[in-house]
Amino acid sequence: MKRKSLIIAMIFVIGLSFTFVPTKSLAAIAQGWHFAKVVYAGPLFGKIIIKVDASDGSFTDQWLELNTPMQNSLLATALSALSMQQPVRVWVANDPHILAGVTVQTCFSVLLIE
Repeated sequence: MKRKSLIIAMIFVIGLSFTFVPTKSLAAIAQGWHFAKVVYAGPLFGKIIIKVDASDGSFTDQWLELNTPMQNSLLATALSALSMQQPVRVWVANDPHILAGVTVQTCFSVLLIE
């Protein structure tokens, strides 16, 4: 019985340790305008983030933190693009930082293209 409990505890500790390990740091994308497709949009620890893939394939799985003063309107545009499956044009600052274990960059503009 002790051995079974010890094995279960070790599996739990190992699984829990992966929860607190930061995600792989992706290379930061260049500052400026990029054509992208919104893959995810939503809250993360009080901030609003979106996940984008480049339309031309130059980057994938980039997390962008929406600029705080404009986050509601930027989120509305990102959600519209996500629901209509339309590409967007985003302006990204080259300021990679960690937010709850995820490397993000600040996004100042999201424009729906079509």
